[in-house]
This record gives sequence, C-alpha cells and structure tokens, in this order.
Amino acid sequence: MDWTRILSVSISMVLTGALIGWFMRAAARPPEVEGEAIQLRYPKSMRVFMTIAGSLFAAASVGIFIAVALGEGDDKLFRISWICVPLFGAMGFGTLFEVRVHLLADGEGIRGQTAFRGFREVRWDELVIVYYSGGLNTFKLVDRTGACLRMSRYLVGHELIVELMRQQLPKRVVGKAIDNYRNAVKAGF
Repeated sequence: MDWTRILSVSISMVLTGALIGWFMRAAARPPEVEGEAIQLRYPKSMRVFMTIAGSLFAAASVGIFIAVALGEGDDKLFRISWICVPLFGAMGFGTLFEVRVHLLADGEGIRGQTAFRGFREVRWDELVIVYYSGGLNTFKLVDRTGACLRMSRYLVGHELIVELMRQQLPKRVVGKAIDNYRNAVKAGF
C-alpha cells in the first residue's frame, strides 16, 4: 500500500473542499447595490485565486509548447504535450476570462459582461426557460430570441436573484431549476 499517495490525495481533497467552502461562504455575503440594480461579481478572494491559477495554467501551457517547439525534452514530453498544452491552455485562459464576469440585475432583467460572449442581456418578461446545472453550479436563462445568460452560484448576490426569479417568473419558465438549485445547496454541492 502506497501511504504517500493516499496521504497526498487525502490532503488534496481536504484542501479543495476547504477552498470551495471558503468561496461559497464569500459568495453568500450581501451584494453591492448600484442604484436599483444588484451587482453580481465573484468574491474578491475568488477573483484573485482565479487570476493566479489561470495565469499559472496559461504559463504552463505556453512553457510546455515552447519547450517542445525548441526540441527540449524526450518523446514522453512530446506525447504529454499533445494533451497538456490544449488542456492547460483552455483551463488557464478560460479561468482568466471568467474573472471578468460582472452582472447587474434589477426589476427589468439581468445584464452585463459575461466570460466569453461579451455583453449579454435578458429581460425577465422575455424569459422562456431557466435551467440549473448542478455540475457547473450555474443557472442558464434563455429568452424568446434564444439569447442566453449564465449566472454562477459563486457570484455574490446570486441568492437574491434566485428569490427574485422564484417570486416574479411563472412556474412554466422556472421549471425545476430552483428546486434543483435548492437540492444542490441542501446536499452541500
């Protein structure tokens, strides 16, 4: 039995759980209000962590690519680079883009800067369906035109928006999204 592997996996799981718990507690704090609009942003601690982690993954992707391009390393590094360069690149640059998410929600709808698609806006009265993905911890709001906006559970102020959707949107629009969200919260996910 390899005790060092068991110990390192156990420590990694505990630290990851503690970090996610810390971010969830930070996301539960009261949001900032700008006029009549609720600001939705990732907690500052999470934005700092995401910036550092995203930068490290992006740097690793670029570093491995450069090492392989310069002919450094052996065949094993070359084979691993086919997986690591795109994977680390996607994780790094995806995380760096996610940091810029900043939404505003008011009585008319929700709008703002999304990670990849730039500015998005959906109006409450034009929503046709709301989904909740427990795996991604996000709500997906889709309007009549097919435009969609995703709202992460890690955004400060998301609880107020969930309550606003529960109160203002018809059951046919919300479907099981809020029930699925509440079940995920109860289960600790």
